[in-house]
Amino acid sequence: MSITLTMPRLSDTMEQGTIIRWNVKEGEEVASGAIVADIETDKATMEMQAYDDGVIAKILVGEGTQVPVGTPIAMIAEEGEDPAALDAAAPSGAVATPEPVAEAPAEESPSASTPPPATSPATPAQAGSSGDAARMRVSPVARRLAEEHGIELRSLVGSGPGGRIIKRDVLAAVETAGANVEGASGEVTPVAIPMPATTAPDQALAATPGSVVHEVPALESTEVAVSGMRQTIARRLVESKATIPHYQVKMRFSMDALMDLRRSLNEKLSGEGVKLSVNDFIVRACALSMAEHPMFNASWAGDRILVHGRVNVGVAISLPEERGGPSAARLMPQ
Repeated sequence: MSITLTMPRLSDTMEQGTIIRWNVKEGEEVASGAIVADIETDKATMEMQAYDDGVIAKILVGEGTQVPVGTPIAMIAEEGEDPAALDAAAPSGAVATPEPVAEAPAEESPSASTPPPATSPATPAQAGSSGDAARMRVSPVARRLAEEHGIELRSLVGSGPGGRIIKRDVLAAVETAGANVEGASGEVTPVAIPMPATTAPDQALAATPGSVVHEVPALESTEVAVSGMRQTIARRLVESKATIPHYQVKMRFSMDALMDLRRSLNEKLSGEGVKLSVNDFIVRACALSMAEHPMFNASWAGDRILVHGRVNVGVAISLPEERGGPSAARLMPQ
């Protein structure tokens, strides 16, 4: 009988998990205890083990996808089963790839209501349209630039996701239009750039013959995909700031004696492969201070102050990309 792997609950507060990386492929044999995937929870990235021997018949959830706890994520064929036969038995509703970022609804183009001739092929901006309900897929930044430079959007071919017209498509059209007005002698004819209708008259600059018009590139917004762990960190920080009284204390210390002690201890521990950092001494100093002064090791409990018996110091660190840390590749084009 086939085995269905589901998204495990790896912490008490975990409600969803993200597949950071699959360590196995479809058709690969796995043994009980093998690490099959790295799962990002609301607190950390943890390893998921297989608890039975078999062959990975089907991976149901792709890397980078967040699904609720209990969702089927893979199927394992046991000895004597045909892995290919399990495709038909795969649970319905399984997510294979991450959901795309929702796009802001584009404004309907005035000329989009006119259907194109039957003999002319549909452009990417017109793909997916139906009769009079055709809509242009244009980012807000690209639409604004097109209006400023008098570029007809229907003449452009979008290079964004799904044929969407984005900023670089409009800028390329602006450069092409500028090259077309260059005279045979190599001199450039001044061209007045139309201003948006919303620009106040006193802010508009009239382009006179012989004047030089300098184009200032527009600032473009970006979106960064946030992992489940970073969502939890942000939520906890907001809760902490909103529900717990805060105060800050600043002091200056001379670190000379500490640096001398660190240098001396590292010389003694060099043969054991141990190297103490400044952070190690700071954490130990904090722990000893809280043990000596219990009120620093207390928390707000609504109608009382809870003074803790044990000292627990947590240190926030930056995670590498493969363990759920931030990545420049998560930037989404507008």
